[in-house]
This record gives sequence, structure tokens and C-alpha cells, in this order.
Amino acid sequence: MKKCAKCDFEYDDAYDACPRCARLAPVAPTTPTKRSVWPWIVGAIAILAVVGVVGMGACALIAVPVFSSASDSAQQKSCFANQRTITSAEVIAVQQGASPSSSWDELMSVLVPNILKSEPTCPAGGTYTFTAEEGVSCSTHGSVNDQ
Repeated sequence: MKKCAKCDFEYDDAYDACPRCARLAPVAPTTPTKRSVWPWIVGAIAILAVVGVVGMGACALIAVPVFSSASDSAQQKSCFANQRTITSAEVIAVQQGASPSSSWDELMSVLVPNILKSEPTCPAGGTYTFTAEEGVSCSTHGSVNDQ
């Protein structure tokens, strides 16, 4: 039951206006329903996490072959630098009066420890060989003279 604010007449809830004075009944204020923010925040964090994982996976797919290629290139450059060092050390040994070498073992017996501290090794695990005609070469990377 509603009570009219103008004439104090009580009337049924089915009517929007007072049947006696025709005054409209005041509309009861409605409070908006509050929605929780937490589901939205949790959803946003989950989406960002998935995008982050997928993005990192894509970066890894691109980066791994690049790093592998860079590593191979660095090993080859290091091997060629070792070959140049051995060739330079041989020239120094000949200038100091040593006879020219014809094999790797003979060359290393002249160079180590007088000119080189230790026998150079290929960073990729190749083995060095020496001939008087071709110079120093590696079983993995070849000769610096071929490049």
C-alpha cells in the first residue's frame, strides 16, 4: 500500500497516481548495482601473462638461430686468428735462425715455449695441420689462406 503525500489517502501499489487527488506517487530512488572490479583485473592480468609468454616464445624462436650463427662465426674468426698467429710465429722463428718446418709436430717443437706459450687449439674442436706448401689449416674451418 502507498500513502499519498498530498492528501494522506492510502491506495493500492498497482496505481501510479493517487485515485483521490491524482498526484503521482514519488518514484523510489534506485541504487545502481555495484559490480566487482576484481574479475576484470584478474582477467586483464591473465591476458597480459598469456601475451607475454607468447611474445617471449616468439623472441626465443628468432633469437636462438641468430645466437647459434653468431657463435659459429665467432669460432671461425677465432680459428683464423690462431692460424695467423701460428704463421707469424713461424716467420719470427725463421728470422731468429730456425730451419723451416715441414710438419705440425716439428713446427710446435720450435714455437712452444720459445715464441708461443702453448699450442693453439681450434675453439670448435678441429685439429690444426701444417705443410710447407699450404701453411696452417684446420680440419673444421679450413685455411685462412682459402678465404
